[in-house]
Amino acid sequence: MAATVRWLTAGWGRLGWPEELIRLRLHRNLEARKDNREMLAAYTRALKNYANFRGRDRRSEFWLFFLAQVIVFIIGLLLSRLYSAFGVIALLYLVATVLPLLAAEARRLHDTDKSAWWILSRLIPVVGSVLLLVFLAFPGTQGGNRFGPQRD
Repeated sequence: MAATVRWLTAGWGRLGWPEELIRLRLHRNLEARKDNREMLAAYTRALKNYANFRGRDRRSEFWLFFLAQVIVFIIGLLLSRLYSAFGVIALLYLVATVLPLLAAEARRLHDTDKSAWWILSRLIPVVGSVLLLVFLAFPGTQGGNRFGPQRD
């Protein structure tokens, strides 16, 4: 890392860039890469645990998985405007990822010390979905709870 900073400082320094600006840009770039890796890790972890309804998921893991899910689906819908086959693919993707989403929701509810049966609150029009959204947004309980130890 230090060698990279020295190399970039020497190169961009010749162009008149201040060293602090170079370090700040490099830091921002590395942080963006870290965020992308974190989202990908949360997405793959949720898909690998597609049928695991036990344990706990941190709030960031769940929401990064949910965000990735929404992004992929929206891209599929936008592409379906160009080719109708992408609409079918987006629908198949949505159907294929229902079980991983339910499992991630169950683990997230477990982190807030609530039963996964709260997922059924979606059956109540509007109110149930809002209630579930609020429960999923709550911070997890500190330390262990009845669903297992807190994950790091």
